[in-house]
Amino acid sequence: MAGATAGGERPAGAAQLLEETIRGLTTHRRGPSDAASAGALVRGIETCCEAGQAGTIVLIEEPELFLRPHTQRYLYRLLRELASAGNQVIYSTHAPAFLNVARLEEFALVERPADGVTRIVQPEPLEPEEEFRVMSEFDAERSELFLSRAAILVEGRTERLALPFVFRALGHDVDRESISIVECGGKAGILLFVETCRAVGVPFVVLHDRDAPAGKRPSPASER
Repeated sequence: MAGATAGGERPAGAAQLLEETIRGLTTHRRGPSDAASAGALVRGIETCCEAGQAGTIVLIEEPELFLRPHTQRYLYRLLRELASAGNQVIYSTHAPAFLNVARLEEFALVERPADGVTRIVQPEPLEPEEEFRVMSEFDAERSELFLSRAAILVEGRTERLALPFVFRALGHDVDRESISIVECGGKAGILLFVETCRAVGVPFVVLHDRDAPAGKRPSPASER
């Protein structure tokens, strides 16, 4: 957290508040454990929110470390509250709990492919009428899409459970390759995930059946 002053002086404002909170929660140990430090971070951000801290830049590397999924979600809400109070919050993460699909414009997706050139993708915001639907469809599991190298968009749970076995039979492991198999809740939901993949630059393929006998036209949903 920014706030330290030059010449070795004690940090002021929010930085001092956070430092004192962490020290108070960990001084009973010879040294703070990773879990204790993670818990102290949550309490420190809580304290900053309760104190009405404003005008601070907060930088956190992987805030999810050593936290339960429930605490990750809680810390995400605290960080949003801190940001809305007039602070700037920046963090790096590999946890879906800290990625809000309704706030695509806040993402900076960073990758460094084999050519060694770092690339950053900053998606455009969703249309207002799409936000509610996206928020209702993207749970933590589906949000792994944003952290994947590629995605396979499928209709339902059966395909999502079966495809890893198909890959394994062919000598591939989807987890090792960072490929997400995303259940879209039927054909009608696939289009939403297609639009999302395009917005964030994740390569994808769509896999679904035709819902029609051979030689017959597929259903309208299949055609779309």
